[in-house]
Amino acid sequence: MLELAISENRNKTLHNIIKSESRSQYIKFLYPFGILATILIIYLSYFIRKSRVLAKQEKESQRYLNKISENRNINDEDYSKLYEMLKKNDLAFSMFFNEVFPDFSSKLININPNLSSSEIEFCALIKLKLPTKDIARHTYTQPQSVRNKKHLMRKKLFIPKEQDIYQFVENI
Repeated sequence: MLELAISENRNKTLHNIIKSESRSQYIKFLYPFGILATILIIYLSYFIRKSRVLAKQEKESQRYLNKISENRNINDEDYSKLYEMLKKNDLAFSMFFNEVFPDFSSKLININPNLSSSEIEFCALIKLKLPTKDIARHTYTQPQSVRNKKHLMRKKLFIPKEQDIYQFVENI
């Protein structure tokens, strides 16, 4: 009888050890999964927030472009010539742009001396008041890439969130 009690006691002890082992393995699995889930949630919230900001800025830009297009003189020769040069991918576009807007590049460089020539050309397209889709077509990129580039340019040019990038660049 004593041996039976000892055997049952050993059996219970072994079952308790097995249960505690399985719990610890479950907890070891649960921690990395929890950390991964937390990182994923943080990344998704950042991505959603950024998408909302870009969408809001894009709406503001579109509203501004619509307002300006009503007031713009369509017979403006310089604008038409610049737009035609851009459509034809003419290499003289930047030279003619600098003739039409002689201080534009220097004012941009005064704001941020670290701007590259491609960023200045991007600002030139904004100066021409081209919508995002047209900029994407002329630069052979996706509209989302143009939106991201606008967001980066806002940071590089220290444009306040309340101000539209088209308005800012027009005033340069």
